[in-house]
Amino acid sequence: MTWTTLRLRVATPLFNDSAGGRAGVWVPSIRGAMRFWFRALVGAVIGPDLDGLHRVEARVFGSTEQSSPVRLRIPEILTPAAHAWPGWLNGHQAQWIGYLLGQGLYHPHRGLRRRYIDVGAEFDLLVRLPDEEEVAAGALAALWLTCTYGGIGARVRRGFGGVRIVGVDGDLPQPWTAETIVTPGIERYANIARLWPGDPVLGRCMSHLVAMARAAGVSVSADPWGDRPPTYPVFSRRYTAAALAPDDGTWTTILARAGEDLRHFRASQDYPDAGYHPPIKTPEWESVIHGDSDHFALGALGLPIGYQHGFFVHADRGASHQAEKLRRASPLWLRVVGDGNRCRLLSFAFQGEFLPDGVGVHVWHHGQQRKNVTVKQDDVVTLTKRWIEAMRTGEAPDRT
Repeated sequence: MTWTTLRLRVATPLFNDSAGGRAGVWVPSIRGAMRFWFRALVGAVIGPDLDGLHRVEARVFGSTEQSSPVRLRIPEILTPAAHAWPGWLNGHQAQWIGYLLGQGLYHPHRGLRRRYIDVGAEFDLLVRLPDEEEVAAGALAALWLTCTYGGIGARVRRGFGGVRIVGVDGDLPQPWTAETIVTPGIERYANIARLWPGDPVLGRCMSHLVAMARAAGVSVSADPWGDRPPTYPVFSRRYTAAALAPDDGTWTTILARAGEDLRHFRASQDYPDAGYHPPIKTPEWESVIHGDSDHFALGALGLPIGYQHGFFVHADRGASHQAEKLRRASPLWLRVVGDGNRCRLLSFAFQGEFLPDGVGVHVWHHGQQRKNVTVKQDDVVTLTKRWIEAMRTGEAPDRT
């Protein structure tokens, strides 16, 4: 097949440094995002068979033994924005957008730590697909999902790196057309409650993926996980949840409110003696870090978590200072959908297995492993469900 050109537009600030430290939009990051969403899609029918998952994935994205039949190219490198205090980090919203950016990207007194690609920037992504319709359709499904639910670069789970497909020039494999490949508007998400490929085009892509899996000798099933929480993020009627917030706004007002709501959701206890604003703290600061409880529910929203005075809570494997510290990504995703002045917040969660076998959680203090604590699988479901249901109704979320 010849090269097809997809026109992409940046919807929220995109932080995507290359291995050499250059800011831009890079093909390896797009491929990485596509792989994530491809696994989420095909994992819905393959289940816990990781060897089978890798064999099907290799058909599209290649492996150490074979190159990918799908080629991606960006003909022009975008010029990154260099200013540390862009307009969207002014006023009241700076604190809350900065909160979502996290300490790696934002400092409250110095502004942005890294350059970024600004909202509205457009670039061409050239795609060369193989003649095998199953492979070509599956690759475009992964790209479409990246632009519909995910993003590119850093902090995509907190709303950054959003991109939209806004046009196409060239041939597309069935079932994709010039109309269906474009990233949808708000209406597409209006009644969403789960992440599941119920869309007719995705449904036909799933048929292609099932055929590809069977051709590779991989078993497929309509319900391969049963009652077991998935061990990696997958589309699921049972172990995902999603909701679209009712209020319209610009991407800045949407993320500023989301950041403020998330901070109060995580730190839901008053702290009048705090030397910062707002004067609130996480309940776990007293009950777990300085108390007798070993239930660290907050960890279900992602680990590690840092506190003042050298306290951290880490997922880890092993004992004492020799333990291997592990990251556990947040199951909760925030995404700005829509365009211009008519954007809304889409929240969704992959409610699968949070801690694999052999992984514990400990309070660490000044680099030393201390107290053993627990993060329950029910915490993942409970916290993400409370957030998502609050977003659905437009209420301020509260976990107390």
